[in-house]
Amino acid sequence: MEAALQAVSPEQIPAGRVITYQGAQTVADFGDSNAEFLAALAGCLVVEQNWRSRMRVTGADAARWLNGMLTNTSALEDGAGNYSLLLNAQGRLQGDVYMFRDGAEFILETSAAQQDKTTAWLDHYIIMDDVSLAPEARLTATLSVAGVEATATLARLLGDAVELAPLHWR
Repeated sequence: MEAALQAVSPEQIPAGRVITYQGAQTVADFGDSNAEFLAALAGCLVVEQNWRSRMRVTGADAARWLNGMLTNTSALEDGAGNYSLLLNAQGRLQGDVYMFRDGAEFILETSAAQQDKTTAWLDHYIIMDDVSLAPEARLTATLSVAGVEATATLARLLGDAVELAPLHWR
């Protein structure tokens, strides 16, 4: 498999058409959408979702506080995640996030376009709670892996990580 991974060097990858999507500069395509689609049908493609942004929620009250702020519970096992909405007191949508548990802490992932608004809205409601919000400082990435060979490719690259359930991370 390593030979197959090294078969395409960075110099061989064509320059992509860059657009602004969800508040971030991202590659829309590499010049031939049909060829990219056919590659997914015959093999595997990896798409970096750099338009995703993450913040870390810490503090002794984090789980309880998040339960009051989000539509989905923070009662997750370590490494698990869920999709949740942020609603105001009138039930109006303020944003959406994927929430993942990292030990006693949580990572909220949203689009770069709504990250500042989401952070400000959440921060406004930290009153007497032991809760802190901070940009996720560790080097992280959100990748989509698609195609008929996606599972086999992930198994060769990551070993048992391919066995993760949906919305689990490691």
